[in-house]
Formats: sequence, C-alpha cells, structure tokens
Amino acid sequence: MRIPESIEKELIKQRKRFNEQAAVLNQFSSQEMAMPTRPESLSSELQFWDINDDDILDEFLLKELPYALLLAPKEFEWSQLPEAYAPLVKMMEFELECMSDGWGALNGADEEDMKEIISAFRYFGLVDEANALSAVFDRFVTITTTTKTDTGTSTDAELNEKAPPEHEGEPNDSVKVVDANELYLENELGAAYGSVKNATPEIEDRLAVLRDFVRSHKQQFFN
Repeated sequence: MRIPESIEKELIKQRKRFNEQAAVLNQFSSQEMAMPTRPESLSSELQFWDINDDDILDEFLLKELPYALLLAPKEFEWSQLPEAYAPLVKMMEFELECMSDGWGALNGADEEDMKEIISAFRYFGLVDEANALSAVFDRFVTITTTTKTDTGTSTDAELNEKAPPEHEGEPNDSVKVVDANELYLENELGAAYGSVKNATPEIEDRLAVLRDFVRSHKQQFFN
C-alpha cells in the first residue's frame, strides 16, 4: 500500500526544482535567511494517509501534492491513478487560487470547470461548501451576464449604479469604476456564500474534513 510510482516521480521532480531554486537564492542570502531544502526522496509521503501530524499532512495535501501534479507533463497518465487524486487536485487548486485572488478565482472558471470543482468538494464530504460555491457561481453568472452591454463590456452608468454607497457621486473615470465594480461583485458573492448554511467556511475547517476522509478512505489513494 503506497502512492503510485508516477506520483512519487512527480513529487521528487518538484522537490528537485525547489532545491535548485533554493540553491540559487541562497547564494545571495545569509545563513539565517537561507531557504531550507527538501529531501529528494520520499518517506512517510509514500503512505501519506498514515501521517499523524495534522500540520504536515495539511501541507502535503494543500501544497506539495497538488503543485507536483499540476506541473506534471501533458503525457502524465491521470487515467491510471486511483480515483481520489483528480478531485483532490481540482479542489486544492481552487482553494489555492481563492487564497491568492479571493473570488477573483471565478474569473478563470467556466461552467464546466465549476461543476468539476463543486463535484470535487462533494466527493470529499464537503457538501456544505459545495452548496455555498454553487450559490456563489450562480450569482456570479447572473451579475456578469446582466451587467454587460451588446458589445460585451460594462458601461460606466451600469457600474456606478451598482457601486456601494461610498462610491456614489464619484467621477466615473475607469479606475474608480473598476474599483466600484470589484467591490460590488465581492459584496454580492460574499452575500451569496453566506446565504447557505455551511459548517466549513474556513480553510482550516475543510482541511480537517479532508484529513478525516484521507485517513478513513486510504484505499482510494493506491492501486
């Protein structure tokens, strides 16, 4: 019982890339500021579902594993992996994008992408989060559809009309209109997310559920 060899290879390649970058940066850093390197072999990660330290397992599930697989070459054979890896990477990629860009993560997702992301959350038992994201995406589609003109761009008047109160009466120059629109969108999507009962609204909550799933469904991570 261990992770597939194809995943092990990608994880080791990722660590080698990281160590190469660290070596370059460390040439210009003091010893106190030097980046630590990673072992270029795996140990407990080969059976990551048995890792008892929550923080170490979280780091592996949220960052190391998805980063390694997202950088895998085009010929990487996803179809040969146990079923849990594809939804895991899909879900963690979205989590990382949200951590970086907030609801801006939706800008690069079409309806099919969001269906797969929402399905991935459901797969791991995060039903509340899946329902909340469904409400968010429905609102996102409504807003981005109804605030477009025939030419496909939003008008200053439309954006100003939807701006939060603190933006009312401000000049409609492009920067302020974009800021107002982003605030309006952020407020609306936040309200949509909060309108759904959700026991896992924070990433820490969701990682706890994911850890439990991984440890109790280990057979879904090896062939």
